[in-house]
Amino acid sequence: MKANKTKSETILDVVVDSVSEREALDKIRGFLHDESKQNIVVTINPEFIMASQRDESLKDVLNSSSLRLADGIGVLWSAKYLSLPYRGIVWSIWQMVYSGASLIFNPKYCRSPIPQRVSGASIVPKICEIAQEEEKSVFLLGGRDGSGYGASNMLQRLYPKLIIKGVDENIDVDYIDGDLIVSRDDSIRIVELLESARPDILFVALGGNQKQEQWISRYLSKAPGVKIAMGVGATFDFLSGRVKRAPKIFRTLGIEWLWRMFIQRRLSRIMTATVKFIAKVVLFKIEKGEYRRW
Repeated sequence: MKANKTKSETILDVVVDSVSEREALDKIRGFLHDESKQNIVVTINPEFIMASQRDESLKDVLNSSSLRLADGIGVLWSAKYLSLPYRGIVWSIWQMVYSGASLIFNPKYCRSPIPQRVSGASIVPKICEIAQEEEKSVFLLGGRDGSGYGASNMLQRLYPKLIIKGVDENIDVDYIDGDLIVSRDDSIRIVELLESARPDILFVALGGNQKQEQWISRYLSKAPGVKIAMGVGATFDFLSGRVKRAPKIFRTLGIEWLWRMFIQRRLSRIMTATVKFIAKVVLFKIEKGEYRRW
């Protein structure tokens, strides 16, 4: 029986899969039993979409990944907004205001076409639960100041039978024009380590920088034992307790970004993920004059 193709939405030329967390986990379970290919899972937020507008290689990595999850209420909003019929500039602006307000006053409105936000911090422990059930192994790459080891300890407490093949925080990175780059020598060392450990699942945490996805895409084939690789950003920080997540009410309302803006002082990144992203999406809709699904 042929598997049903996953429905998806395209936001500023970036493809995002229309799946719930449960559906995503079912697909990930299937990946663990698929010996025919290696799978990359990406969690796409507005920052990723904005970065892809100036970096075609990043856009290619995102679009070619096996599973592309919506990590951010802004992604759900943009999919909904772009799906609304185009009726002119004024009407498009009104649609932006109405759909934006619905995130607070009627959250269900924006859960179509994409049904749910799926964040790395939420799904990683559930992936590890599946790994324990399926007797598959994981490897934690990245983190800083002990967050990788802290996350490993937390996951081991949650899932005592989980096979953790290793943790490596000792990654040599460079910063070029503000972008985080893993050195070639360290990349070779990491690949050799993964070849030796042969984990089924690889979690890569190089902060919120999208370069981690590009690193995975470039080097994953050199570690053929890995069935699933996933960039998880700051997830190790959250799991280890090094960084506190926003209170549940903020996450439920989809305004975790507001918490981070005041608590973590990430104003420039928040501006990119909100004001600049919203403006880009609205202008895209007006310029196109309609919304096309690819």
